[in-house]
Amino acid sequence: MALTQMYVNTDVLTSLSNSQNSDFYQSERDLIFDLIDNDLLTIHFQPIYNQADGYPFGFEALTRISDPSVNINTGELFDMARNTGLSHLLDGHARHIAYTKASEQGVQEHIFINVCPETLVKISSDYELIDLFGTELSLPRERIVLEVTEESAIKNYTLFGNAIKQLKKKGYKIAIDDFGAGYGGLKMLSIIEPDFVKIDRHFISDIDTTVVKYNLVDAIVMACHRLGIKVIAEGVERDEEMFAALNFGIEYFQGYLLAKPAMLAQRNFVPIPGGRDRCAIKAAEDKRIGDLTVYTNTLHPHDSLREAYDKFKSNQETRLIPVVRDGYIVGTLNRREFLELQVLGKCGYGVALNHRKTIEELMEKIVISIDSEATLEDAAKRIQARNKDVIYDDVCVTHRGKYYGTVPVSVLLSAMTEKTISLARNANPLTGLPGNDAIFREVTRKFSEGVHFDVCYIDIDNFKPFNDNYGFDKGDIAIKELGRIISDVLKLYSAQCSFIGHIGGDDFIVIADPGQSEGICFEINHHYKHILPELHGGGDYQLGYYFSKNRKGNLEKFPLLSLSIGIVSTASSNIDSYQKLSQAAAEVKKAAKMTHGFSVFKERRAFDLTDM
Repeated sequence: MALTQMYVNTDVLTSLSNSQNSDFYQSERDLIFDLIDNDLLTIHFQPIYNQADGYPFGFEALTRISDPSVNINTGELFDMARNTGLSHLLDGHARHIAYTKASEQGVQEHIFINVCPETLVKISSDYELIDLFGTELSLPRERIVLEVTEESAIKNYTLFGNAIKQLKKKGYKIAIDDFGAGYGGLKMLSIIEPDFVKIDRHFISDIDTTVVKYNLVDAIVMACHRLGIKVIAEGVERDEEMFAALNFGIEYFQGYLLAKPAMLAQRNFVPIPGGRDRCAIKAAEDKRIGDLTVYTNTLHPHDSLREAYDKFKSNQETRLIPVVRDGYIVGTLNRREFLELQVLGKCGYGVALNHRKTIEELMEKIVISIDSEATLEDAAKRIQARNKDVIYDDVCVTHRGKYYGTVPVSVLLSAMTEKTISLARNANPLTGLPGNDAIFREVTRKFSEGVHFDVCYIDIDNFKPFNDNYGFDKGDIAIKELGRIISDVLKLYSAQCSFIGHIGGDDFIVIADPGQSEGICFEINHHYKHILPELHGGGDYQLGYYFSKNRKGNLEKFPLLSLSIGIVSTASSNIDSYQKLSQAAAEVKKAAKMTHGFSVFKERRAFDLTDM
């Protein structure tokens, strides 16, 4: 039986044949039937690279016409299918080829498959076809990503949404393709709640020189990340586009710059320009347990002892296999306990006694799982709370409550070590406080979360003449003591304050919730004033001044050390970027220095603290 006879919707064809445009459409239908029945369509695989390690995260299966006499491209072919009501037919056949080729090549990465929204709305039985093509070829559903294009208009969002829910229940992942270039936009995003969003190449092209595109992509990525959606940049063709996109924290990249589509899935490493260098610190410091997670094959509660044994035998490194039903972890199998107790048994009769039992009867039903957004520190605490017999088992990770993958304990320990080293490397060597890179990331994170915050810029007045007169050792003490005082004050506001950074020299920065910053600054000034006798010595302190050379080399009388603090609030200022914030902070610090002695300046309000 020809594939066209297997899929074709006779009602649609009958309706079309009775229409006045039937002659026009007949040739297009004949072409589609001819390409399918004569096996004139093939698949090329284009890698989707993970910016974190430079290796393919998955492959998009792209349909290609292998008959050189056909003078249309694939996009035009699918337009014909939509016009003639044959989208479901062409969709199904293209998926079948993609799954077949991926299976033949032993692709273990994610497979991204295009599916038209019209297909999901019109043909409910298409779910069975998808299952047939996936499971028949031993491709796990969790590795199949169905790309729903945004270029098509959806007339019935209720049916479309129900179809997506059914696919998710079956375990498939969902991506929105060509995001921003079609009809659905944010409405489709809210209905699908996808795992991935692929930003259309139109927005990536020349993003480094087009302000509108840059800001639109920035907004899209921010929204997706706040919803827990991974982002893929399509159509990357230039290094400059890659650098610009990396600044947004986009996780995956696809385009001719990295690899062109090919008949064979290419798994080679590609050095993403700047990817590792730019993201090394972020990868170490901001990682969540989900970033370390790898998908591990699971068992179903109704599987047999033999199936579990084969999985352990095929991978000697596997210490634990999750048991999953409908996407949720319901139990686990520990390698040692399973092999020793269930397979071998106390007297060597384990297989004989248990071979008829299902995994549900053999599994450990108390599961300790960790959400993918948990920090590495939180994950480590959860692991330490486990029973000592299973403390070194792989960690089960969930995302939105459903099974996401596993993490070996050794990988978690390595990541925490990397984080510790990275923090030490990027800290200010004098105070040990986070430096400029960490400050930039913290401010950027705050902006991405859409929360208001205050930034306090703290500077020591007349530090250079103090350093010249009393020596570098005393200068270092003045800076280190300021760092200590700021840290101690922030402990009193631990529920509100989030960050302290050492910009360099005698400049510090504090990030606090609005409403807390003024109190924090008053406390810092108060405590720093109390160490002035130690810094200047009894004689100079009693005088209230000292002599030192000014910038022209002449002796000048200088007052005792004091602090100038400028406060910028995003709640009352039009500040939405790190650059604007830096400029505003410099301005308020300058304004604070216009008041002699200890002072705090918040925007247009000044507070004289000389008599504190």
